[in-house]
Amino acid sequence: MLKRMLDILVCPFDKESSLELFELKTRTFEKSDGETEIKGSKLSNNKEKDPSNEEIVIEEGVLFCNNCSRFYPIVEEIPIILPDELRDKNKDIEMLNRWSNSLPTKIIKKGLPWHL
Repeated sequence: MLKRMLDILVCPFDKESSLELFELKTRTFEKSDGETEIKGSKLSNNKEKDPSNEEIVIEEGVLFCNNCSRFYPIVEEIPIILPDELRDKNKDIEMLNRWSNSLPTKIIKKGLPWHL
């Protein structure tokens, strides 16, 4: 998921709230003469300011709605923004377990539709 997509995404449950991004694994592209090149891949939890010539791709992460407390995983660069009934509980729980040391308590212990 391109980090700049965050500006257009909303929670499908309440359809109005913007989503908070928690970056777990990112990749940076550097734009040069109209072309995009891979600059590097890193694990990240920081919110550094992006230089204007770089594009940040979120490989792994979580989107969180502070209004309804729902979380939506980003897996292999794809945000899984689905209603509760269409989500795969086992995959979501597996992702929470894998990243439990990097995610805030509000997602791990209280995030809907399920939590650890």
